[in-house]
Amino acid sequence: MLWFHFVDHGSVHHHTYITHRPIVWLTVLLAGLVLRRHFVIGVGLGGVLHMMLDTIAGAIAWGWPFFQHSLSLVTVPATHDHWVLSFMAHWTFQVEITICAIAAFVFWRSSLKGKKT
Repeated sequence: MLWFHFVDHGSVHHHTYITHRPIVWLTVLLAGLVLRRHFVIGVGLGGVLHMMLDTIAGAIAWGWPFFQHSLSLVTVPATHDHWVLSFMAHWTFQVEITICAIAAFVFWRSSLKGKKT
């Protein structure tokens, strides 16, 4: 996002960057599995999960570099003046908030268990 705002000045959608190519994160995941490095596996899984979640309402090129077509399951219509407001008013944002809330709860519960031992 820093590159998007400060270098591209928002002219190129960040989903077109190499960091939003599933093959990159699948490669990281595979490397972690082969090398048996839990941190690398976690980063790879996190990247793949991010690509899966971005596919709901954002265009992700799952077939890249073989196919340039991007897949998006839902189109968020422009219902407000700013795209952020349109996205926040869409049901897909509620899915993301729910996922974040569950993650925060799991983190909170696990930190409590760590303090008891």
